[in-house]
Amino acid sequence: MKSKLFLAAAPAMLALATLSACSGSAPDVLPRPLSEEVTMLFADIPQGSGYFGSESTLPFLAPDFSKISDAEYEPAFTEAMAIHKAEIEAIKNRPADTNIDLTISAMEGSGSTLGRVANVFLSLTDSNTTYTLDEINTTVSPKLSDHFDAITIDPVLF
Repeated sequence: MKSKLFLAAAPAMLALATLSACSGSAPDVLPRPLSEEVTMLFADIPQGSGYFGSESTLPFLAPDFSKISDAEYEPAFTEAMAIHKAEIEAIKNRPADTNIDLTISAMEGSGSTLGRVANVFLSLTDSNTTYTLDEINTTVSPKLSDHFDAITIDPVLF
């Protein structure tokens, strides 16, 4: 069962690893501040809510597991994917004369909320999983694959 779940989740985990590297939201790396132009590009997009709505205040952005319940992960993933989709749409709908540096900076800065949720969830399921977390992983993994596939094959972006 575990090996089937791993194989099914492998594309999503690869995409999340890429997202984490691009967004700079990995727990051991302090995130780079977004440029003023990217901040303005994402200004109308609502921010996340709940625990994952903002960066952790602990050293090295470590998660405070005492403030996170298993029931929060699935809604957090759903909300974070919607935010990331809105950020990608903002990048796609930018003025045609926007330079490539802004596009790259915006792509790197997008998905920070999704990166926070995924970093905590995947670290937890790798080290101390439960049946509940396995069920969430089974539900969320195909949605994450679809989400990142849509970005990767979008002809406007690539």
